[in-house]
Amino acid sequence: LRDDKDGKWALLRLIDPGSISALLKNMLTGQIFFSLIECILTKTRESQEPADREHGVALLENIAQTPRFKINVLSIPSRNRKELLGAWEYHLESATGAMKDRVTSLAKLYGARK
Repeated sequence: LRDDKDGKWALLRLIDPGSISALLKNMLTGQIFFSLIECILTKTRESQEPADREHGVALLENIAQTPRFKINVLSIPSRNRKELLGAWEYHLESATGAMKDRVTSLAKLYGARK
């Protein structure tokens, strides 16, 4: 699944957002953490289904509750952080209503917005 975003998303779509923190309780490498976040942001952008977007945001919210979350964010290599900024900007610009508030809060947690 290393380079297969569709496969990763299919797997992430099966995970209950509330249980993701239990799965990620140990520290991840920066590259693995980046890969998860990139997949969620990319696939929720590509999807036309509101349920996919809701699931992706719920996953991001619950990942932010995992132990060592801030360390994982800081461990993302700088070149990968730049890639994520573009994805976050898309979501910040396209989200509306309550979803916009949630995405803005997440962008701050993930270091994509001050």
